[in-house]
Amino acid sequence: MDCYIFITRACNLRCSYCCFGDSVFQRTCENDEGPDVDKTAAFVLREAERIDEDMKVFFYGGEPSLNESWIRDFVNLTKGRVKYVLQTNGTLLKSMDPALLKEMHFLEVSLDGVPSINDGRRGAGSHDRIVENIEAIRPRFDGEIAARMTYTPENPLYDSVTHILDELKFDHVYWMHEDSTI
Repeated sequence: MDCYIFITRACNLRCSYCCFGDSVFQRTCENDEGPDVDKTAAFVLREAERIDEDMKVFFYGGEPSLNESWIRDFVNLTKGRVKYVLQTNGTLLKSMDPALLKEMHFLEVSLDGVPSINDGRRGAGSHDRIVENIEAIRPRFDGEIAARMTYTPENPLYDSVTHILDELKFDHVYWMHEDSTI
């Protein structure tokens, strides 16, 4: 069972296809503290007890690493009972607490492939910033790292996927299609 926990609406990027983007909703949620951590942990632990399979908890947002204290509190309450996945834009990974990062079983990093495509949709210099952060944590991160790529009509799919897998050495890549011309 997978459990997605939306822990913040705040984000340090303004991706052109984000469901929040530069909306009033996004701008007014910069101090979002997330759901009640004790109630959320109690719910997850109840569900983990109820099901007969591994439960994965996905920390989702905005940019969940902006709410690192919430993640730390949740992990402290549920450690050993569930597996953790951080779905992140990857720009803050090297500044995360190494002990907390080590608790993550899997990282899903938003990266759209070749630098020009990524930077065109996520902001100038974001590709290199993400890669720099991934390289900084690799020596201390034991889990798998996947690229979560948004595929658009102008994105050269083959070039972007091979860039992520062969050049950047991600473990996996998967993509979602976005076509704002429809």
